[in-house]
Amino acid sequence: MHVARSQSGDGARGEKPLPASMRPDRSKVMIEMGGPEGTNLVLHVDPGRPRAWRENVNVMKLVNAFLDTGNSVFVVTGDRRTMLTPPQEGEQTQA
Repeated sequence: MHVARSQSGDGARGEKPLPASMRPDRSKVMIEMGGPEGTNLVLHVDPGRPRAWRENVNVMKLVNAFLDTGNSVFVVTGDRRTMLTPPQEGEQTQA
Protein backbone atom coordinates (compact mmCIF):
# COMPACT_ATOMS: atom_id res chain seq x y z
CA MET A 1 0.00 0.00 0.00
CA HIS A 2 1.47 3.33 -1.05
CA VAL A 3 0.73 5.97 1.55
CA ALA A 4 2.36 9.08 0.09
CA ARG A 5 0.16 11.74 -1.45
CA SER A 6 0.74 14.45 -4.00
CA GLN A 7 0.73 18.05 -2.81
CA SER A 8 -2.65 18.60 -4.41
CA GLY A 9 -4.02 15.51 -2.70
CA ASP A 10 -5.59 14.25 -5.92
CA GLY A 11 -3.32 11.27 -6.53
CA ALA A 12 -1.84 13.03 -9.57
CA ARG A 13 1.25 10.78 -9.59
CA GLY A 14 -0.80 7.61 -9.73
CA GLU A 15 -0.95 7.23 -5.95
CA LYS A 16 -4.11 6.12 -4.26
CA PRO A 17 -5.32 8.67 -1.73
CA LEU A 18 -5.48 7.56 1.86
CA PRO A 19 -8.89 6.57 3.16
CA ALA A 20 -10.31 9.46 5.18
CA SER A 21 -10.05 7.34 8.34
CA MET A 22 -6.24 7.18 7.92
CA ARG A 23 -5.68 10.93 7.61
CA PRO A 24 -3.42 12.02 10.49
CA ASP A 25 -5.88 14.67 11.66
CA ARG A 26 -8.58 12.00 12.05
CA SER A 27 -6.61 8.86 12.95
CA LYS A 28 -4.10 10.61 15.24
CA VAL A 29 -1.43 8.49 13.50
CA MET A 30 1.20 9.67 11.01
CA ILE A 31 2.56 6.91 8.78
CA GLU A 32 6.19 6.82 7.66
CA MET A 33 8.44 4.31 5.92
CA GLY A 34 11.73 3.73 7.75
CA GLY A 35 14.72 1.46 8.09
CA PRO A 36 17.84 1.12 5.95
CA GLU A 37 15.86 0.06 2.89
CA GLY A 38 12.63 1.87 3.72
CA THR A 39 10.81 -1.40 4.28
CA ASN A 40 9.72 -0.90 7.88
CA LEU A 41 6.59 0.89 8.93
CA VAL A 42 6.83 3.69 11.50
CA LEU A 43 3.67 4.95 13.17
CA HIS A 44 3.92 8.28 14.97
CA VAL A 45 0.96 8.32 17.36
CA ASP A 46 -0.56 11.32 19.10
CA PRO A 47 0.51 11.02 22.78
CA GLY A 48 -2.98 12.17 23.77
CA ARG A 49 -4.42 9.06 22.06
CA PRO A 50 -1.75 6.36 22.50
CA ARG A 51 -4.06 3.51 21.43
CA ALA A 52 -5.29 5.29 18.29
CA TRP A 53 -3.26 3.02 16.01
CA ARG A 54 -4.94 -0.09 17.47
CA GLU A 55 -8.41 1.43 17.21
CA ASN A 56 -8.21 2.17 13.46
CA VAL A 57 -9.14 -0.81 11.28
CA ASN A 58 -7.21 0.45 8.25
CA VAL A 59 -4.06 1.17 10.25
CA MET A 60 -4.25 -2.32 11.77
CA LYS A 61 -4.63 -3.88 8.31
CA LEU A 62 -1.49 -2.03 7.24
CA VAL A 63 0.41 -3.10 10.38
CA ASN A 64 -0.55 -6.74 9.90
CA ALA A 65 0.33 -6.63 6.20
CA PHE A 66 3.83 -5.38 7.04
CA LEU A 67 4.32 -7.99 9.74
CA ASP A 68 3.03 -10.76 7.44
CA THR A 69 5.64 -9.84 4.82
CA GLY A 70 8.51 -10.09 7.32
CA ASN A 71 8.93 -6.39 8.03
CA SER A 72 9.02 -4.68 11.41
CA VAL A 73 6.65 -2.00 12.65
CA PHE A 74 7.74 0.74 15.03
CA VAL A 75 5.20 2.67 17.10
CA VAL A 76 6.37 6.04 18.42
CA THR A 77 4.16 7.72 21.03
CA GLY A 78 5.84 10.73 22.59
CA ASP A 79 9.01 9.40 24.25
CA ARG A 80 7.81 5.79 24.12
CA ARG A 81 9.06 3.46 21.35
CA THR A 82 7.63 0.01 20.63
CA MET A 83 8.93 -2.45 18.05
CA LEU A 84 6.64 -5.10 16.60
CA THR A 85 8.45 -7.95 14.87
CA PRO A 86 7.18 -10.39 12.27
CA PRO A 87 5.79 -13.66 13.61
CA GLN A 88 8.09 -16.65 13.80
CA GLU A 89 7.39 -19.55 11.47
CA GLY A 90 4.09 -21.15 12.36
CA GLU A 91 2.82 -18.14 14.33
CA GLN A 92 -0.03 -15.93 13.18
CA THR A 93 0.11 -12.14 13.15
CA GLN A 94 -2.05 -10.37 15.70
CA ALA A 95 -0.75 -6.88 16.40
